[in-house]
Amino acid sequence: VSFVDNYVRALRHGDGDVIVCEDDLEFTPGWIKRLKAGVGELRAHRSRFVLSMYAPWHPGWTWRRSGKHHRPYRTSRFFGTQAMFYPASVREELADYMEEHRRQKPGDLLISQWCDAHHAPTLFLLRGSVVQHVGSVSTGLGSGRHRAWNLLS
Repeated sequence: VSFVDNYVRALRHGDGDVIVCEDDLEFTPGWIKRLKAGVGELRAHRSRFVLSMYAPWHPGWTWRRSGKHHRPYRTSRFFGTQAMFYPASVREELADYMEEHRRQKPGDLLISQWCDAHHAPTLFLLRGSVVQHVGSVSTGLGSGRHRAWNLLS
């Protein structure tokens, strides 16, 4: 079973919003509070978005669209699906897209490609990573050990 197969399965499991996490990470204290604040802020302005809770490097945001708890995440700089939040409004469509294009690109690049297809800021990042990648083996294209560039404590 591939990474994309498992990711699609996670997106389709249950009802409502979902957090999809990889198994090689640690959560920071207060991560739930920070996630709820970011999601609440985004939902005040949009119903369709993807929210990353981790970035291995500076995500290249534009300040004018930033909120107190979130920032736009340039899809060209996105990689690493360590911890992602998906509202119910995007889950099925994203799962269909990933399933249809599964052989074209790795999973994180499929997510960024899907976000690009919406021609509006769709991919966001919490202001500060709330998880740390602790694994040393990659199942994707990443080599070596990548860590959160701005981990909150």
